[in-house]
Amino acid sequence: NYLKMKGLDNLAFKIIERCGLPGSETIYMNRFNNLFSQGQYEAAAKVAAKAPNNILRTSEIIRRFQNAPTAPGSASPLLHYFGCLLEMGTLNKDESIELCRPVVQQNKKNLIEKWLNEDKLECSTELGDMVKGLDANIARTIYLKCNANDRVMQCYAELGQFDQIISHAQNVGMSRDYVNILNGMIKGNPDGSVEFAKQLISRDPPLVDISTVVDLYSTYNLLKQCTNFLLEALKEDKPEQGPLQTRLLEMNLINAPAV
Repeated sequence: NYLKMKGLDNLAFKIIERCGLPGSETIYMNRFNNLFSQGQYEAAAKVAAKAPNNILRTSEIIRRFQNAPTAPGSASPLLHYFGCLLEMGTLNKDESIELCRPVVQQNKKNLIEKWLNEDKLECSTELGDMVKGLDANIARTIYLKCNANDRVMQCYAELGQFDQIISHAQNVGMSRDYVNILNGMIKGNPDGSVEFAKQLISRDPPLVDISTVVDLYSTYNLLKQCTNFLLEALKEDKPEQGPLQTRLLEMNLINAPAV
């Protein structure tokens, strides 16, 4: 307070910053606001990054940097802000999303991979969803880190890595839930789900009942996919599969005689 009374605000703040004095949140906030209002965005970003209790790491602060004007030939204020935060450590959920948003738009997936490898991003379902259109493999990594197992399965399905779906289900304790996993795939990717269903019945013993799979496809009126699946499932022509053979013929005679 004595230094501030003498007009030595900068020196006072340096002492507070170095010593980590308790109750300094208001001082950091005022310091940030003063620098920001003067257009000293890089200095304001450094104050925000070092402020105690993350008081200047909020959605509101991000919006202020987003809306601040960019001087010709210089980096955007938002980039200064995120640059300081990246030097400090891991970004929080909102920061990670807003940092990656323009990177996704610019198709710079190598930057996202770099930050993930350095553990600079807090992974979330929202971040994975945003990145998925850019690269399904990177999105899968994000989903794995935040334990979004349903979306991990979807990524494996879209990548055609059906064996990995089964392995992941076993690793995370979802191996008794293959029917629900398949049901989710049928709703999201009917054609891709057929290959997964074939994988499930190819195991010894099969991981699902053939009749259950047929019931699922029938629920969604997916005749083509159901027929594709059954042609594989019944190829050994076992006597006990007679009822399913009849069901396959009946479905197509009624709904698609040309088949």
